[in-house]
Amino acid sequence: MLNHKASLSLRKATRTTLTGAFAFGLVSWIGAMPARGSNLVTVEGKDYAIIFQYTSFNNISTILRSQPWWGNSTAARTFARSCWYSACKSSSGYVIGTQFAYEDRGFTIGTWEASPDKGISNRGPREGDAWRYAYVAANPIIPTGNISGGNGINLTSNLGSLITPEFQGGTLTVDQDNSTYTQNFTLNGSTTNTIDANGRVSTFSGIFRDSSNTAGNIIFRDSSAPNIANVIRLQGRHTYTGSSTIESGNVLLDGGSFFKTSPVTVKPGARLGILSSTKAEAGSTVVGGPGSRSHLDINGTFKINGDLTLLERSRTLFNSGDISDTSLAAGTRSLSVTGVLTHNGENIDSRGGNYSINTGELRGSSNILVDGETLTLTIQNDSSFDGGIGDFNPGQQGGALIKKGNSTLVLTRDQGLANLRQLKIEEGQITLNNGNNGTILQTNIESGASLSLPNSSGELTSNSLDVKSSGILKGNGTITGNVRNEGTVSPGNSIGTLTVDGNYVQGASNPNASLNIEVDGSSSDLLKITGDNRTVLLGGNLNISSYNNAAVSPGKIYTAIDVTGDNATGGELGLKTNLNVVGSSGMTFVRETDREFRLLDPAYYATCTSNDPAVLLGCTKLQFAWLKVDPDTGVAVNPDRHKTPGQSTIKAIKQTGGAITAASSGNSSTNTNTCIANGGTTATCQQQNKQGSGSGAANTNSTNVAKTLDAGWASLSAAVTSGVTGGSAIGTTGYTTNQTSAALVTPDFAKVIAAFFSIPTRIELNQALHSITAEPYASMQSVALEAIEQFGKNSLALTDRSVPLTHTETFCKTDDGTLIPADSPERPDTCEERTKTVGSRWSLLLDGTNTEATLDGTSDLASLDYNVFSTIYGLQYAFSPEWSAGGAFGYGQANLYNYEYANSRIQSDTYGGSLWGIYRPSANWKFSGLLGYMNLQYDSSRQMNFGGLNRTAEANWDGNAFTAALDAQYNWALNGDNSDPDAIRIKPRTFLSYAVHNQGSFSEFGAQSLNLDVDSHTADSLLWGIGFTLETPIKLNSTNRLIPRLTVGYEYDFMGDANEEHQLNASFSELPALGSVDVLGQNRGANALDVGLSIEIETSDSVSLYAGVNGGFWSNGTEVSYGGGVKYSW
Repeated sequence: MLNHKASLSLRKATRTTLTGAFAFGLVSWIGAMPARGSNLVTVEGKDYAIIFQYTSFNNISTILRSQPWWGNSTAARTFARSCWYSACKSSSGYVIGTQFAYEDRGFTIGTWEASPDKGISNRGPREGDAWRYAYVAANPIIPTGNISGGNGINLTSNLGSLITPEFQGGTLTVDQDNSTYTQNFTLNGSTTNTIDANGRVSTFSGIFRDSSNTAGNIIFRDSSAPNIANVIRLQGRHTYTGSSTIESGNVLLDGGSFFKTSPVTVKPGARLGILSSTKAEAGSTVVGGPGSRSHLDINGTFKINGDLTLLERSRTLFNSGDISDTSLAAGTRSLSVTGVLTHNGENIDSRGGNYSINTGELRGSSNILVDGETLTLTIQNDSSFDGGIGDFNPGQQGGALIKKGNSTLVLTRDQGLANLRQLKIEEGQITLNNGNNGTILQTNIESGASLSLPNSSGELTSNSLDVKSSGILKGNGTITGNVRNEGTVSPGNSIGTLTVDGNYVQGASNPNASLNIEVDGSSSDLLKITGDNRTVLLGGNLNISSYNNAAVSPGKIYTAIDVTGDNATGGELGLKTNLNVVGSSGMTFVRETDREFRLLDPAYYATCTSNDPAVLLGCTKLQFAWLKVDPDTGVAVNPDRHKTPGQSTIKAIKQTGGAITAASSGNSSTNTNTCIANGGTTATCQQQNKQGSGSGAANTNSTNVAKTLDAGWASLSAAVTSGVTGGSAIGTTGYTTNQTSAALVTPDFAKVIAAFFSIPTRIELNQALHSITAEPYASMQSVALEAIEQFGKNSLALTDRSVPLTHTETFCKTDDGTLIPADSPERPDTCEERTKTVGSRWSLLLDGTNTEATLDGTSDLASLDYNVFSTIYGLQYAFSPEWSAGGAFGYGQANLYNYEYANSRIQSDTYGGSLWGIYRPSANWKFSGLLGYMNLQYDSSRQMNFGGLNRTAEANWDGNAFTAALDAQYNWALNGDNSDPDAIRIKPRTFLSYAVHNQGSFSEFGAQSLNLDVDSHTADSLLWGIGFTLETPIKLNSTNRLIPRLTVGYEYDFMGDANEEHQLNASFSELPALGSVDVLGQNRGANALDVGLSIEIETSDSVSLYAGVNGGFWSNGTEVSYGGGVKYSW
């Protein structure tokens, strides 16, 4: 009964319009379209079928509590008014109108009455009386319709009458056993949409869809006691895109499926089953968790478009008999996961039938059982799995595992593989990190697939292991069983040992079957055969290659196969040895049966070549080695001479060279023959040893540095062969720090040798050798001498004028003959004016010149370009018409670039000073002398890029240069009058100059063991020249003249061809034990022809401007100089 306060407030609300929350809320009530003849009520544009029942509130309270207006007085009023306008108004036979019951604020029951005669009013129900109540014919499944106190409207029996198949947050409770519901259901985005099995068996054959623009969600639950017989079967191919949660109970997909991206969660204690012949899909799926066991039963096909996460207490079972599958043996049993399958639950198992798992990636730490069935495991991406696969029951043989997918499956734990009848690797790779694996009757590594045992602890016991054509067996572990190799066996993971405790047969049917052996500086891969009475038959190929291009050690005996047991039988079936050891053309390869092997181990050579079968039983190792050869003859050198690391070996090999010397500068035909003898093809060996030109050819400098490298390499090889071990490994070279220490080289030197060893051709090898020589520094001596000589020449050229600058002044002559300037304050009163031509005593001289030059390579030296730029600032004073003197300061640059054989450059800033004197005994003769000094501040860069190394060596150092010159010139006026400034003149000239460049020692930095120490050096030049200049002055006016000049000359450098002037001593900074190397640089040659053109303009009696260009043609190069300047006299 309504209390009075509530009634009053509700009556006041009668004038309230339908707005706010309810206006939005009504949009969500989507009633079923009413049947023909129903009482229609339209609310906000939607039609509702209204049913009237004359009874008490208590009798139908459950129905009334599920109405869309329940709990909302405003909504009840709106429905009552709409009803009064239509269906309720026509019911005039009732004295009391139709009641729209609601609950006000959760504690008072009230109604809005729609009376045909009186309109609408607010009333309270009389619970003991009968009233005419209204309710909607069918409601959505909403929370207010859920079971409460044993009664409710959201029951499957009410589908089509009181409720519609539309979930809006409510729970649909199954109240009929073994019933099938054909309705299509709509799901909104509520996270409480639920179907409760309620301890019954039900089938839903319709389709569950999203409501408009909303991803629908659904929960499956069984609120009764757990019972595997109580199931919800789904037969529709559902399209809703929200989540599916199996909270409890059992859900079976019987021809049905979730939407392909809909995420699924199977909670602890719940079960999801896929029946036979069912092809189901879902989005990412999670099964299990702490608590009761959850189940994923797959008797059909289940594709998960995303990840599958199997948590603790989850059980995945194929061919399950627990889900009342009437056709258990029919259909395909497979699981496909496009993302990651993470298995941390209980065992994945199959109850007696074959099954398949296809996943993007496999992770986790739980087991996958393969008892008597076959598991086809397809993995698309590389995976690391810490679980085990196989039959873990002791004494049981297990089933078959077939690995597919071009991926690597790494089994990380002990017993990663348990007992199996067969292991078949069809695609990709299986990697066994550890041991304690079960027993496998037959292992097949199919074409293109591989089995890897990367660690020495890895092991596999297989009665028979077949490596098919193009299949690969590799690693450092142990195979217990017989191995038949028709594909490839590669011992080692890097350099290592693969052990076979059984028979080994290779290439019995496939001539391309291979045993791959990698080598480095100290060791090689090893195939070790253990056990007594073994059979070892070797056909196909023995492929030997450098590990990561590591250098081998000449004289070191390497072992490829070692048969350790007694009474072994077998031999070679046409085994072919193939070498892919690039840098070995300078060495000869020998096997234990080759004659040269006796130089290394005469006893074992005798054993393996004996005609006595009893003796031959001792030849149980397949061994090989490389021997140094004479660079010219190709004959193997006895390694006994150089078995001690250190100075004795370094000194001896530095005289003759070794493999690098032979490969870079040895006889090309001999090298080709050695290469062919080592197993290379004729075409390949000819291309590898083809002679080059320029940077691809050897010269004295590259050969000397090759011998130096060979000396260090020989010392390092001697450390290996003499048994030095221990220390830290040096990268992938195979050498150790103890070995480099004994060899008197650095660890980085081992890397440098490996880089040279990996260079494939003679041409590229010479290019690399040129890049590490000091030849650019030796050639720079010519550039430095040119810079100081240019500075001296340009200083003297400042004084080279046709006649001194003069001008006319007016004087007064006194009685005693003294001349007083006419404009002087001491001018006498009586002045006898006279004019006189006088010269200027001071001259300011400015000059700028740049020389661009090219030196051609001779004697196989590199060509190069250089430039010398200089600016000179001079001052000259005339003591008398006969004597004058001057001095100058200069700044410039001298740079070497475009070095032909390497990416090297040398730059220098130059600072110079000079003093000169001039004597003119007559108008025709001029004698000059000059002393000059220059400081050169250098910086350099050498880039070295070969064999995987990329280094830059840099340096900074100073040099000092001096020059002295004498010059004689005759002034010959062709018209016979030297006093005529406009006369055409020829000026014969001769000079003698001396220059010296002193360079201190310096060290490079930045290139480790390739840094150079360059010793101090002095270079000299004595230059004599003769020539003439032709002047043809052109008078422009009284003060201006234009003077063209042609100069022709010849120069001879007495030291230009002397090697001593351009030869340095250099050594590797970090390798002092290897000593120094003489390095020769390019010079200009001795002879030069000079031709020059210039023009001078006298713009007044005190200023002249000039510019010119000059070409020099030396024996070994050309140069072009251009520049100009200004002279100012006063």
